Amino acid sequence: EELRRRLGARAYCDAAGAVPYAAAAVCGAAEALLSIETAPRGNPHSGGGGGGSYGATHARAKAALLRHLGCESAEDCAQWEVVWTSGATEALRLASEALPWAPGSVIVHTRENHTSALGMREYALAAGAEAVCVELGDASGGPPGKGFNLAEVGAFQRRIGGAQAAQGSGADGSTAPLAMFVLPAECNFSGRRFSPREACTGKAFAAARLGGRSGSERGSALCVVDAARAAGGGTGAFDLRAWAGEADMVALSLYKICGYPTNLGALLVNRGGSGACSSLLKTGYFGGGTIDAAAVDADQVVRRGDGDGGGSCAPRLQ
Repeated sequence: EELRRRLGARAYCDAAGAVPYAAAAVCGAAEALLSIETAPRGNPHSGGGGGGSYGATHARAKAALLRHLGCESAEDCAQWEVVWTSGATEALRLASEALPWAPGSVIVHTRENHTSALGMREYALAAGAEAVCVELGDASGGPPGKGFNLAEVGAFQRRIGGAQAAQGSGADGSTAPLAMFVLPAECNFSGRRFSPREACTGKAFAAARLGGRSGSERGSALCVVDAARAAGGGTGAFDLRAWAGEADMVALSLYKICGYPTNLGALLVNRGGSGACSSLLKTGYFGGGTIDAAAVDADQVVRRGDGDGGGSCAPRLQ
C-alpha cells in the first residue's frame, strides 16, 4: 500500500535490479543511529567506546539474514559464516580472489550468468586455469525437472609467460589445482531458476574435467551460487538449507532483498562444504580491523584469528 502511494500512476520496472525500499527501513535505520537511548556509533573495530556495541549488533544482523534465508535452528546458522561485503559483486570478487588458483585448475560456469559471476574467471585464467561455459537443460526423453543434461558451449585458456602453464600443479609444484562450478540461483535476464540438483550436475562435470586435465583421480569441486536475484523474492524465495549440501559459497545483495541499504551484501561460506572451502580462502591484502599486529620494519603480520587454533576463514576475509 505504501509503495502504491509513492508510485502513483508510475510503474516500477527494475525489480530484478533492486526492489523498492520501504519507508520503514529507512526510518528505522535513522532512528537506530540517532536514538538518545544508545551511545553514538564508533568504529566497529574498536574494542571500547562507541564501537564496543557493534559485536552484538553484528550477531543479530547475521542471525536475521540467515533466518530470512530459512535457517531457523542454531545448527543451521552455525553451518554458515557471514562475511559482510558491499554487495554480491564484491562477494563474488572476494571469493575468486581468495582461492588458490593454479595451472590445471578448472572454472565452469553456466551460459546464463550475471556479468559479476563471469568476472570470477579472470583470476582463474590469470593463473593458467581453464574456463568452460556450459548449458544446463532437461534430460532428453525424461520428465521436465527430473534430470539434467549438460552441454559444453565453449572452453578457453590463456598463455602465461609466453608458454602454456604446466598441468596438474601450481607454479612451484606446491599448489594443487582446483575445480569450481558457478551458477545463479535465478537468472537476472530470463528469470530461470536453478536448483541444487543442477548444481550437483555441474559440480560433477567440473570435478571430472579436473581429473581429466590433471591425470588425478576424480575429486570434488567447489560450487559458488549467485543468489542476489533469487533471494529478492521475499521470505522463503531462496532456501539456504536446500543448498547446504551443494553450495560452498553464496553471494547476496541486501538491496535486492529489502531495497535499503544499497551498499551492503554478504558472502556466505559453508563451514562444512564439500571442498573444505573455508580452509582454502586466504587473502593477501589486509587492512584496519583484520589484523592484531603488523611490523613496519619487518615482514611480520599477525592476522586476527590466527592465534585461535585456525579453522575460521572469516578473519582473513572481513
